[in-house]
Amino acid sequence: MSSTAVIIDEEAKRKANIRVLQRIDANINDVLASATHVVLYEFREASKSWEKKNCEGALFISKSSDAPRFRMIILNRVASENLVINVTEKFQLQDR
Repeated sequence: MSSTAVIIDEEAKRKANIRVLQRIDANINDVLASATHVVLYEFREASKSWEKKNCEGALFISKSSDAPRFRMIILNRVASENLVINVTEKFQLQDR
């Protein structure tokens, strides 16, 4: 496969992802980063342990033409509700 074909495929994939995300927020105009599969865990301070949440699937960091400008979205494969988190100056994330 030529490098031109790979670039075209990546651009088509990016546009398809934007169309899917626009079902959640019509103002999304770009995907800044993505991961094919993530699993969400929450830290429980009382028990000092991680608890798996009912949320896993493709992860996207999106850019919008309206406020909030950036969002983290997980298209949930294990439940009907997607996770949408606004990424603001107060947002914190711990990668494990």
